[in-house]
Amino acid sequence: MSGPTARQPHHARPAIRRGRTPRSGAFNSARLAVPAPPAPVLARARLFARLDASVAGPVTAVTAPAGSGKTTLLASWLDAAAPAESVAWLSVDEGDNNPARLWRYLFATLAPNGHPPVLPADRHALADMAHALAERLPPTILVLDDAHCLTDPTLVASVAALVREPSPVRLVWCGRSRPPHPLSRLRLSGELTDVTVDDLAFTRAEAHELARLLGAAVPDHEVRALLACTEGWAVGLTLALRSRAGGTGDPEPDVADYFRDAVLASQPDHALTFLLRTSVLERLTAETADAVTGRRDGGPVIDGLVRAGVFLRAEREPDTYRFHPMFHDFLRREATAAYGDMAETHLRAARWYAANGESVAAARHAIAGRRSTYAAGLLAGPAAARVYGPERDAVIALIDQIPSGHGAADPHVAAAH
Repeated sequence: MSGPTARQPHHARPAIRRGRTPRSGAFNSARLAVPAPPAPVLARARLFARLDASVAGPVTAVTAPAGSGKTTLLASWLDAAAPAESVAWLSVDEGDNNPARLWRYLFATLAPNGHPPVLPADRHALADMAHALAERLPPTILVLDDAHCLTDPTLVASVAALVREPSPVRLVWCGRSRPPHPLSRLRLSGELTDVTVDDLAFTRAEAHELARLLGAAVPDHEVRALLACTEGWAVGLTLALRSRAGGTGDPEPDVADYFRDAVLASQPDHALTFLLRTSVLERLTAETADAVTGRRDGGPVIDGLVRAGVFLRAEREPDTYRFHPMFHDFLRREATAAYGDMAETHLRAARWYAANGESVAAARHAIAGRRSTYAAGLLAGPAAARVYGPERDAVIALIDQIPSGHGAADPHVAAAH
């Protein structure tokens, strides 16, 4: 395969199938076309090189939350790298969990000049049909965009059969969540290459280049600040740079609209309520979630959100997560609009942290819940010794938020000060 940015002469470049229109007019042919990358296009050479190497194996998984630049990366890579293989593309949607529908589309993009297959009556025989089809194909890269929409285990197994050895098909699974079994087991044998949210995050050099392409004159210290708040998230960084380039001010409304449309709109009511209620927390576990929501399903809901590619990042502590900073700020504003100041939710958090020996965190939530004397009791009691350790500045900052005038009425306030 050619290098990540090198181009072959036009006559030497192999044709890339960009979704020929299937014979049946019932199809939406746009779903079989490689999307045109949005202008301006940033050629991300380090990721192009990773993709070049990854398609030597059977499966590449490009997985990250919405707006991380997954589709743009793949479209620009295919345009720039001129892969030697044929390219087949399918933009998946929820309706593809129907066997007939999925396989009519897959056959149309993999073998547009062939006759549509006759699906076996037994759904489990789909895998054998898929493998037989793959064996007849030329070397082909098959990209499934929005692949997280494919949730039927039998259909996922039939897609996995396309890369069962011997097979000339190289599958690129692109979506918000990692591919499920049986594709996931290829990771153990080193036959699956992951391109994750950390890989997709913009580097400082890439952020500077994006700013230049967008016409935004941004000094290095501002680029560093933007990368800190966006964590290299493509949509957030792009919107922030566009606002600077156009002098339009705060990108927050556009970011909020994106989160509402791309993330919250797809969440069921119980998950939406969960996200808003738990936005008071800095770190999220099943136990803290249950404490602030009053429910007992924190673990399963968190697992579902992680699988769905919502903006949750795993922390070093086991079973502990945090929200992406921009998504966290957005959720807090939405929660305030929906529920007011969230004082009762903060108080629930304070009581849980106090009961579990985390007095500084408990005091922080008590203050947010307008329980200054309760916070003072924690800071003058269980948290007092923390003023001599690494949490000194945090303890002092919390004490400064407690009005000293309350000291006459409550000795804990005076003691805290």
